[in-house]
Amino acid sequence: MAVESSEAVDAYYAARASYSLQSPRELFRSRDLFRRSVGLNPALAKARSLLAYTLVQAWVQGWSGEEELTEAGDLAREALRQAPDDPYANAQMGFFLLYTRHFEGALACYRRATALPEATGEITVDRAEAEIYAGNVDAGIELIRQAMAAKEEIPDWYRWNLAWGFYVKGRTDRSAYRTALEALDAMRQKPEDQDYPVDCLLFRAVVEKALEMDREADAHLERFLGRRTDWTVWRERQSVRFRNPADELHWLDGCRAAGLPE
Repeated sequence: MAVESSEAVDAYYAARASYSLQSPRELFRSRDLFRRSVGLNPALAKARSLLAYTLVQAWVQGWSGEEELTEAGDLAREALRQAPDDPYANAQMGFFLLYTRHFEGALACYRRATALPEATGEITVDRAEAEIYAGNVDAGIELIRQAMAAKEEIPDWYRWNLAWGFYVKGRTDRSAYRTALEALDAMRQKPEDQDYPVDCLLFRAVVEKALEMDREADAHLERFLGRRTDWTVWRERQSVRFRNPADELHWLDGCRAAGLPE
């Protein structure tokens, strides 16, 4: 019998609060709390869908294997079956489909998620990331700007997703690199901070190298590799999902130019 007390909900919010990609330990803590929430109340579709999300992220980061990705798909499908009108259930189904390269299905799920009455700004930004990966770069940038305009205090991860859109746009418009760096510079967290998002260190290095800011790029890549000692271009290729091969090559060549090992 499902636990109807607040315990399952408490575990759900604790999982959200502890979510981080800074280390496997932090991500797995969030995963385990989502799993506890689902165990306490199997009807809590949001917890099930975000458990799926953490499992996909662990796979993307190279911290788990194909079994976890398969489980993520099962969880995402069940959450959507349980709550077809829940924005999170739709969005996390989209996230799974994006990372298994089912782009049209992913976009359909994300677009439905953002059209639902309880959609949030974070779901809009998640959809924007998928739009950018699918090649709809200007649409993705506009979605992020809309989400930012609705926020009194803009989360850093909105800004780095905006920067991501402008970096991808830089393949055809080099002036966009400067806008990407401005978005990264606007983050409250700074590269020298201990809890600065590790992926943003690599991202900064790539953008700075594109802008011929070699000294800054070298320093940020060194800091990145100090925290992700095993990361390579091969690992990075596994973690990104571009529909357009030219966009993927643009990013990976940028990583190579910044000095990321093969």
